[in-house]
Amino acid sequence: MCLANEAPELILAIAAVGARYRFQWKQSHHLYLAARALLDGQLRHRDDYNTADAICSPPQQFLGEYSSSQLLHHHRPPSIASGSSSHTPMPDSARTAVPAAASRDGERDLRTMQAMILLMALGTWNNRALLRDAFATAGQLALMVREDNQAAGDRVVTSGNWREWVAAESRRRTKLVAFSFSNLHSIAYNVPPKILHSEVEDLYLPSPESHWRADGSDAWEAARRKDGIASVTLKDGFAALLRHDEQQHQARTATSSFGNYVLIHCIIQQIFFGRQMFPQQQQTLVPRGGSSSKQQHLSPDLKEMLYRALRSWQREWEASTDSSLDPSAPGGPLSFNSTALFRLAHVRLNADLGRCSQLEARDPNSLVQAFRAAPLLLERSPHVSRAVLQSVHALSIPVRIGVEFVARTQTLTWSIVHGLCNLECALFLGKWLETMAAVTEAAAHCGEDDTEDAGEEDEEDALRDDEKRLLGILVGIVNETELGCDVRREQDPIRRLRRLAAAVVRLWALTYNGAHVFDIMGPIGQGLELCANMLQNQIDGVVEPCLGQC
Repeated sequence: MCLANEAPELILAIAAVGARYRFQWKQSHHLYLAARALLDGQLRHRDDYNTADAICSPPQQFLGEYSSSQLLHHHRPPSIASGSSSHTPMPDSARTAVPAAASRDGERDLRTMQAMILLMALGTWNNRALLRDAFATAGQLALMVREDNQAAGDRVVTSGNWREWVAAESRRRTKLVAFSFSNLHSIAYNVPPKILHSEVEDLYLPSPESHWRADGSDAWEAARRKDGIASVTLKDGFAALLRHDEQQHQARTATSSFGNYVLIHCIIQQIFFGRQMFPQQQQTLVPRGGSSSKQQHLSPDLKEMLYRALRSWQREWEASTDSSLDPSAPGGPLSFNSTALFRLAHVRLNADLGRCSQLEARDPNSLVQAFRAAPLLLERSPHVSRAVLQSVHALSIPVRIGVEFVARTQTLTWSIVHGLCNLECALFLGKWLETMAAVTEAAAHCGEDDTEDAGEEDEEDALRDDEKRLLGILVGIVNETELGCDVRREQDPIRRLRRLAAAVVRLWALTYNGAHVFDIMGPIGQGLELCANMLQNQIDGVVEPCLGQC
């Protein structure tokens, strides 16, 4: 890699991310602004932006006496919109002096898209003032992905040429990362994704990481012989999951870890749009201190189809050679990150908690208000129990490793994906435990007119067998921490469930303590801590101060 031949906005974007991971906040921000200025200049140049007619001139803050177009290129291509250029064409002698990397071609656009992805990440997860910029970049990136799909498409390299394969795989991975990050926007901020899976469905699923990490032709050939993979488009791979085709699953080669990561994003996106298809329904069962709210539901047929897709996806993940629950595994963290999204998919199939996070506000109090207003889980079914089990598994990982240890080290090993998914797992477990307490309390009230023994029996029979088993697993996990003492001391079954809810949410909050690369993690941890305090105060009968509009 020669820096002189690379896109300057990409170089500065990489430097900005690197500074962020070294906790050099100010340097990272300055590099971000410089990269953003160069990116704006490149986009103006790419689309033949007429500066003479512009309302605003190109950014000059970090470019000194040079314009962004002077720094980037000397040649303006024909306009996309008009098919012609309003600028005086360059002489042939000057045109031949322009480096090949400066012309507008697919390779240059690829580098620009990669820079946009990095700048989106910095703007999305950090200072709230950059969030608007991140969403604007997401729209620009989506447009470039569509244009590139129309111009280049995708193809399988069969010639055995390593460099040709690297070029095709780089383009494929860049566009699939753009799709995945667009979906993370949807997950975090409860907004429609800018890139639909149908817009990238003709791309082939990525090759295994062993192929991608090969440092030469010989290593690549050896990896291909060891880890073979069938060439399957995203469209066909996702359709196979929805069909739950067992025979096809056994016949074809396992999907790569990156391919599984993209496919689980497709399922989550399907859940999001599935909830938009039906009108909101008023909830009647609300938590103590909460208010009635509206929720969007999935149709039973769609929900069952997506459950089958999740079961198929789980088999694909288990069959992958890179599958691991270790973020430091040799095959990379993508497999570990996919499991977080898998758990999130189970949660979102059973509860519409995406709007509870309120992450765009970066205000912990907003999260508490949304959590308080969220209804209890009306449905008690094996599907809900399966989502609870996945959330319990998510909690068991930091408890097994050590909550304090994870809080202080996850910055370097755990992706932001886990921070987002664990937030919803925490809210879901908290609501489920509140539901169990409400069900037990309702059974106790029904038995008040009978004998005391009958009342205790009603309380015990109020919960399903699978719910009792899940509670036993959850109590066992909490008992491994210092928060288990308060739960064990409580004798009243209803109050014990409420204390368990407070303890579970507090455990999740503790995992967000410590230094973080991205600013968004701080408000998440603070919001969960406030939620735990609210649940605890409800048990102790403490009157809470009003947090905004309660």
